[in-house]
Amino acid sequence: MAQFAYTAVNQSGKKLSGSISAPTEDAARKQLNTLGVALLTIEQTAETPVQTQTAEPGTSSELQKFEFEAYDKLGKRVVGTIPASSRYKAFQRLVDEYGFEVSYVVKIGASDEEKEKAKREDLSALKAEYAQTSGVVNKQDENVLSQEFEEKRMTLLKKVDFILNKIKNVLLEYDKEIKPENRQIIQKYIDKLLRIKSSTNLDYIQHVSEELLKKVQDQELFLHKEKMLAARNTLKLESLQMMSDLHSKPTQTKDISDDISKIKTKLGASKIKVLQGLSQYLTKFIPSPEAKELKNKIRTISRQVWAFRKIWFTSPKMTKPEAYKSLQQIIEEKKRLVTELKTLKNKKNQKPVEEQAELTEPLIVEEITNFLAWLLGFYLIAYFLSHYVMAKIIPSGNPLPGDFNLLDSVVLRYLLISVFLWYVLLSMRLKYFRYQSWANGLVLGVGILLNASLVFNL
Repeated sequence: MAQFAYTAVNQSGKKLSGSISAPTEDAARKQLNTLGVALLTIEQTAETPVQTQTAEPGTSSELQKFEFEAYDKLGKRVVGTIPASSRYKAFQRLVDEYGFEVSYVVKIGASDEEKEKAKREDLSALKAEYAQTSGVVNKQDENVLSQEFEEKRMTLLKKVDFILNKIKNVLLEYDKEIKPENRQIIQKYIDKLLRIKSSTNLDYIQHVSEELLKKVQDQELFLHKEKMLAARNTLKLESLQMMSDLHSKPTQTKDISDDISKIKTKLGASKIKVLQGLSQYLTKFIPSPEAKELKNKIRTISRQVWAFRKIWFTSPKMTKPEAYKSLQQIIEEKKRLVTELKTLKNKKNQKPVEEQAELTEPLIVEEITNFLAWLLGFYLIAYFLSHYVMAKIIPSGNPLPGDFNLLDSVVLRYLLISVFLWYVLLSMRLKYFRYQSWANGLVLGVGILLNASLVFNL
């Protein structure tokens, strides 16, 4: 038999690896599926792998096969074989990796009497050794799956539930038209899915779901083929859609609005008014919960559009018209959601005056205006003070080196006029157009135009 090295996730979400003997890779996968693990990777290795590490006392340098009987967490009886270097190592793997409640572990080929004896006597010794070397594992911790694995599991289960409900409705709707033998085949897969839904073997759950959908697509379900041709085409198209959805992976698109919201919160907590004003300004770029939900729906619909296009392109000729019709419906739904999102954004930008009055003042513009007022006052005081000092106190002339005269400074004159102009414009913006966003562009344009005209004509 060939040896296969595998990596899997057990029911506790713990990543584990090992090797298993099987004639083929499919047989190895089936053996692992019965053990209730979610297989990640599997590949064939040498047929007789040898342990490279130094063997522990009481163990063999080569893997031996042990037969076991155990019960999984659902109470299902499991009988099989497991490779290990010693009987204790086999017991440890069954407990740690698969979470089994072991009844017995014996070397392969043991008689029924030896198995019964192992059940009665030797198991207590193995449990004592396990408790001493490994410690007692907290049951709560064993049941906690990693967050990523749990999210993946819940996503798959939602898809499986949708498939089961859809197939059950089909069986009810076409109760008298479905062939009895085909009904039994489909019901067998439904029962199997219901049994394994609570398992953490996600690959196996998905595999059984795929087999169910393939049976629905491939089987001649209906007794009267010609009469039920339209229903068969519709059912085949729906099964193709469910198959596409089953293989789809959730896209984890990070929304930039989440980062903006975090920055806004940090700035809003500041005691500096300018930063508070910036925090208020960032509110414009943060969508409402309704808008965010619509964006997520549009992303989902966009993925569905590509999936339906693929279905339409690959579907048989008889189902192409129905596939094209479904594709057009999805496209129309996307257009409707986009229009709804635009309407929601327009409503946000056109808030009534009563709501705007309750908003915090535009602190950035107000702080700039206050700064310009202070700067203008400082320059005016300096201007008149220098005129008084030079005219009254120092009649003999300017004591400063050179011909420096504050009153004749062209730079000061330009700066004074510019500060005065911007102060007047921003004050008018605050007084008459406080909550009008279009006023910012108007003030900026008028300010630059007037400032250039005054400066170049001085």
